[in-house]
Amino acid sequence: MRESIITKPDEMEWMASPAGEFIMGASKEQIRRVKQIDPDYSDE
Repeated sequence: MRESIITKPDEMEWMASPAGEFIMGASKEQIRRVKQIDPDYSDE
């Protein structure tokens, strides 16, 4: 079991994760859904 640390600076959750590859970002569909809620959300 890996050990993790969670903190909440500015109400954001952060957690330590093991080294290695990961996928970061959102699909176009995910961005479209977020923009329905927040039209000012950046496309980038």
